[in-house]
Amino acid sequence: LDVSAEAAGLAEPRSKVLYTVYDNLEEGKFTRQGLADLVWALSSCKTRKERSSLPGMNLKRVDLIVTGALILEGIMDYLQLDSMTVSPFALREGIIFDTLTKTIEGFEPTPCIRRDSVMHLATRFDTENRLRSAEHSARLAKQLLGSLRKGPKPPRALEILDERHEFLLEAAILLHSVGIFVNHAKHHKHAYYIIKNSDVLLGFTPMEVEILALLALYHRKKYPSPKKTMMSGLPKEVQDRVMLMTAILRVCVALDRRNTAAAVESIQVLQDEEGETCVLVACPGVDCDGAINDISFELWAVRQELPFLKKILKRAFSVVEGDVHPGEAKDSYVSS
Repeated sequence: LDVSAEAAGLAEPRSKVLYTVYDNLEEGKFTRQGLADLVWALSSCKTRKERSSLPGMNLKRVDLIVTGALILEGIMDYLQLDSMTVSPFALREGIIFDTLTKTIEGFEPTPCIRRDSVMHLATRFDTENRLRSAEHSARLAKQLLGSLRKGPKPPRALEILDERHEFLLEAAILLHSVGIFVNHAKHHKHAYYIIKNSDVLLGFTPMEVEILALLALYHRKKYPSPKKTMMSGLPKEVQDRVMLMTAILRVCVALDRRNTAAAVESIQVLQDEEGETCVLVACPGVDCDGAINDISFELWAVRQELPFLKKILKRAFSVVEGDVHPGEAKDSYVSS
């Protein structure tokens, strides 16, 4: 037996600590050596306070985590397991799914638990109908990335953004305004807390939840930096991705600054042959009366975000208003 899976519960808090203290975990999997390293780190803490300060530590498990880690280490040694995958589900979910499958003919679990859980959280805290605007910004983000990649010399920075991280970008855009449910003031900080402490984001690894929370935190006000406390403990590749995704997120949120989900219909990026200069073309939409939307405020908001985008992509950027394309179909931003 080379690999085993463990339901969420005692394994999950340990996994969260592993994800933030060590950078050798992917997709919820940890190795026997990784667990041994964690046991050493936990046993090196002489006090409860020291254990509580470990990154990702669940305070409800701080008293039992050492015992649980030792038991899990013994199980892996006895069964000679090389690695173990932590399921985002607990045993109770398995019982529910099993019961529904047996009692409801044709029942199948949701095909995309990750996306459904994001929409559930976004809808739950959508007190001002901001979700519609967020979905529009997510569509614009897909257009922006697609247009940048189609250029003669796509920015090399985009190479670290694969399909999985593009989905995280979409999810972060959908969730970036959930903090308004608490208060408009500092709602980016409230969004960070809500996402980090949510129990409905199923199918996401602890590191992915951390990325979502950081993107929501940095969608306004201060920009992320590897030197900041919230970022300094993350692996370098994660820091780079957060910086890149933040730059894209802020531009696309600015493109719907008034939360109309209609002012800017579509966008594209024009690039020179050398790939050194980029022009972001924002095409306004048309209202129900046939009048062209005024996007001057959106253009102003985008210009405030371009210096950071320039810094990350190492390209000179400007933004202009483009032609109107009435009736143009919107691209849907659907990931799995």
